[in-house]
Formats: sequence, structure tokens, C-alpha cells
Amino acid sequence: MKSDPIRVLVVNDHQLERRGVVTLLNTFNDLTVVGVARTGVQALKLCEELKPQVVLMDLLMPDMDGATATQLVHERYPHMHVIVLTNWDEYELVQRALTVGAERYLVKNFSALQLASAIREVEAGQPPVSLPPTDFGADLTAREIEVLILVAQGLTNGEIGVALIISRATVKYYVSNILGKMGAASRTEAVGLAVKHGLITMPEDK
Repeated sequence: MKSDPIRVLVVNDHQLERRGVVTLLNTFNDLTVVGVARTGVQALKLCEELKPQVVLMDLLMPDMDGATATQLVHERYPHMHVIVLTNWDEYELVQRALTVGAERYLVKNFSALQLASAIREVEAGQPPVSLPPTDFGADLTAREIEVLILVAQGLTNGEIGVALIISRATVKYYVSNILGKMGAASRTEAVGLAVKHGLITMPEDK
């Protein structure tokens, strides 16, 4: 007998991000979006009304942060699973959310498969994850993260320069900085460390 789809609530105050997450989820037959919320307060109300199995919680929202909302969901509905969606520089909020009841975190350049896998894992009862003990990579700038993402996609320095509209020499400078800050001996090692510590995700076709 085929089981019912996993019921998912999407919580995010940015319309484009909400739509993007819903679009990713709609590609899977075993997942169904039962509602979307723009704020933490609205999320709590919809948890009561819609009884989702998994809540995808953004961390930065206007009325309350996602960690606080996660704590309230966990206290009121302990059987619901919370996955927080984060930018790479929200380490402290992610850590607090995991401490108060979130079971997974996904950095916002996640793929559809990574999102679906995280939802299936928590619903299947797999153990919660934890952050690395230190804020690894916190000293990387936003531009260095952009370069690192393109390195992970296999682009050369020249191709990265074209994509970011900067010179090849500037790309080389950024890559050198990235390797130094991460203590990596090569581009491949830097990408591996970044994926391991949740700074970036690998492209879906890798």
C-alpha cells in the first residue's frame, strides 16, 4: 500500500525564496506542501491548523527569528520535525535552532535532492545532526564564498572571472585567500572542507 505524501509547511518571509522552495518540493510525489507562512507567528498558527509533519523554517524573519519559532514549535508540537534554512553566515542562529529542537540545517544553495533527502530523513526518525564545533569559514567574505561556489562547479579562474566580471588575477587572489583561510592545500580540498562544514553544497550533477 502506498503511503501518503509527507506534509510540509514552508516558513519564509521572502516571496521568491518561498516560491523557490515550493517549486523544488512539487517535483517529488512523496512530498506535499500543505501551507506557506511569512512569519514565525503565522507558522505557529498553521502548525495548529494544518498539522504538518515537517516544517522548513527560515532563520531571519521580522517578528521572531527562526530559532525562537523552532523552539515554540518543538514545545507545542513535539512530534513535528523542523529543518532550518540558513545563509552560510548565520552560524549562531543555526546552533541555537539545533539546540532547541531543529533536526537538520540546509545552506540556501541546496539542491532539490538535498532538500527532499533531509525531509525524508527526519520523517524516518534518523538522528539529528549537529554543527561543527567551531564557526569554520566564518572569516570568508561574501565574494570569497561566491568564488568558492564557482570553484565547486568546476570553473577555471578565467571562467570565474567572466561570471563575476572580475579579472583572472583577482580570481587568483581570491582563491589564494580562500585556501589560506581554510588551511587547504588545493582547490579540491577547499571544496571538500566547505561541503563538510556546510558552507556550500555540491552541484546536483556532481
